Amino acid sequence: MSDPKTRLIQTAVRPLADDAEMQLAATHLLGKLVIPHPENAEQAIQRWDVVDAKKRKPVWRMALWVLLVAVSAGVGVRDFRDSIRYMKWMRGAMVGGYMKSRSPGKYSIKGAWIARWS
Repeated sequence: MSDPKTRLIQTAVRPLADDAEMQLAATHLLGKLVIPHPENAEQAIQRWDVVDAKKRKPVWRMALWVLLVAVSAGVGVRDFRDSIRYMKWMRGAMVGGYMKSRSPGKYSIKGAWIARWS
């Protein structure tokens, strides 16, 4: 088993695992600063492990992304349906006869007014 000083330093630099340069610099600095045989090193290591075990990923971030995707999908579907409806209305207007045979749609001022008050 390794000495308490080495284990203490390894435990301290564990969060820097994704940045090798920072981990090496912190290991070097702690190697100079830590007393060669600390009496309470085991207690410090145990406390550090307990604190690291309690860390959890923030759930609110994932919930925020799910909410953003759901709202965006709803708005996208609504806009897609409206654009399809508008394209059909325009195609009918260009072909002719479509506007005379149908009541005013939601895209004309008169149709919007009638839809609002009926």
